[in-house]
Amino acid sequence: MADDVLAGLDDSERQSLHQFCQVTNVDDLGLATGVLRSQQWNVQQAIQQYYEEPAGERTGLRQRTTGAGSSSETPPDETPPDEAQREIAAEARQPGFALAPLLAWPFALALQLAAGVVQMVLRLLGLRRIAAVGVPEAAAAQGFRAYFESRFGQRHPPFYDGTFADARAAAQREQRYLVAVLWSREHDDAELLGRALAREDVAAYLSQAQFVVWAGDAGDGDAYAASWELGAAAFPAIAVLAPGRGGLRLAARMDGVSAAGGADGLARAVVRLVEGPVARHGRGVARQRQAQQGREAERQLREQQNAAYEASLARDRERARAQQEQEQREQRAREQAAEAARREEQLAQQRRQWQWAALARLQRTDALQGEGRLSLRLEGGQRVVQAFSPAARVQHVFDFVETRQAAAEHAAGARPFGELDAVEAPSGYEHAYEFALVSQFPRVVFGDRDAGLRDALAPHGLWPSAALFVEPLYEPSDSDS
Repeated sequence: MADDVLAGLDDSERQSLHQFCQVTNVDDLGLATGVLRSQQWNVQQAIQQYYEEPAGERTGLRQRTTGAGSSSETPPDETPPDEAQREIAAEARQPGFALAPLLAWPFALALQLAAGVVQMVLRLLGLRRIAAVGVPEAAAAQGFRAYFESRFGQRHPPFYDGTFADARAAAQREQRYLVAVLWSREHDDAELLGRALAREDVAAYLSQAQFVVWAGDAGDGDAYAASWELGAAAFPAIAVLAPGRGGLRLAARMDGVSAAGGADGLARAVVRLVEGPVARHGRGVARQRQAQQGREAERQLREQQNAAYEASLARDRERARAQQEQEQREQRAREQAAEAARREEQLAQQRRQWQWAALARLQRTDALQGEGRLSLRLEGGQRVVQAFSPAARVQHVFDFVETRQAAAEHAAGARPFGELDAVEAPSGYEHAYEFALVSQFPRVVFGDRDAGLRDALAPHGLWPSAALFVEPLYEPSDSDS
């Protein structure tokens, strides 16, 4: 039967058949040939079609694909493969020297390039077989963990939760070995590998901090792309990538597993597979990890120094801001004080000018002549006796008291505002008298300055002669109470 299938194929088709069987582990050459023929002998598309078909429906796939092929292929009710067919299938799984791979290396190179394109497309799409149920690649790792634990228990290596690219980036960043387990639920040997990975010694060994363990089912898009990237020839497969200066490099790979030693033997083989790269690359990885740790320490030191520098700059800026605000407050206080002093000086000048103008008005009237005699006791204790006309008003007494300083300066020859007759009150100035005119016996306060002087004093028996006091007006302070 196998000879009949191979007899109708040329060398290129035989090479494609060999590659298809090598990746999918298919023993049925009729099925393999039919799938390849349905895809125009495109190995990549044929493998994709094979894995996209559920396992329970691959009998129908065989019927559909063989129906599309020649009549020389195996019919659906054909008996299992004969001895020659099993030998050909076993050749696809077992390593060894063969002339066909040597002659077919250009095709393998083309397939590697095509695999890179497929991998990029798969990563961009983010979905594969599981797209039909809407599960993204990032959830495939968690789904595999749940599947593994449901089949083999909770004890297993710490599978990385994330895509293969994420696991690879984490291993490269942390200078750790990446152990990639390429699963395939369609292969009977996967059960054996699951029991081996669930062994305590394997789980404990792969739980070391120097390993990142990632696992995925080849039926999922992420693991399918990873199998092409890692060059897996059969499933299940295990690949070990060691960190290096240029990134992670493939250091060891196990294509397919052997059931000869059972789960115990396979467990030992897995540990030996990983121990080899660790032994070969351990010193270099340790040096790189130490160098990376040194760079990380330097980076952290720079960050701390930068943070301290920024904090120092912030403190300096805060001190400068506080100092600037203090200087601005002091400047405003000085300006306000200068403005107050200027206004006080201006007010004093206006007050003085008003006093000289009031003195001029008094001298132009007859208010300071007549029969009235007032003895005035001023604020400083001086006593002044002045005659006043009966027609004078109380205002004239207030002006007389207010102009005593100006009268003394005028008598001394001072002329601060020119000739006295020409002095006028400053424009806009309203004079406020800061004293009161009172009589002690009886106690009377004369506050109506518009009243006639005689009319104000006579009712109290103080006309034509009276003794009046000039009392300052002020708000009593706490010390005066």
